[in-house]
Amino acid sequence: MVMRQNEWERTTWRVTPRLEVPELAPCAVQYAILDGDPLPRFQENLGRIGAIPLSDVPGDQASIARSVQREAAWDLLFRDVTGDRLFLLTDFGPPPHRGESSGDGMVSTTRPFVSVSSNDAEGRRWLVTKILHANGKRLCWSIPFEARRGHLTDIALRSRNMIDLESEPLGPATVGTGGTL
Repeated sequence: MVMRQNEWERTTWRVTPRLEVPELAPCAVQYAILDGDPLPRFQENLGRIGAIPLSDVPGDQASIARSVQREAAWDLLFRDVTGDRLFLLTDFGPPPHRGESSGDGMVSTTRPFVSVSSNDAEGRRWLVTKILHANGKRLCWSIPFEARRGHLTDIALRSRNMIDLESEPLGPATVGTGGTL
């Protein structure tokens, strides 16, 4: 039995993420859709990993070790994510202007379209990315959204909703000379 397009749209929830951080272009980041808020689990993971004492580690190396602990704690969020639920989002700059060739002889007027759909239950979900190393920082996103059947949710990953894993407490990312990324 073939499912019609409108039946598929009516019976699934969909999310379309967009990577909109021109300061980092070209850029690619892996992401997953999680059922629960990842920040409490991150803090729990960090507590377990952070139980390893750093008191005997010299100053600069202790700072590096803490960064590695934070990265490991975030990576543990993806431990139960199977390969078919891990996605890749890319942004290789703005699309060509209307009528401008994209280099392959085709004329493009839009960005590539990426969408994930699911017939899982409706409810609160989080689009969570793996860590992106940029400008000497460990950056990621955790963006909540409401999954509703028959609804397409557009999610923009931007500098203002990016998390800097180095900050205490976790907060917005900053890059360069003090400006917000």
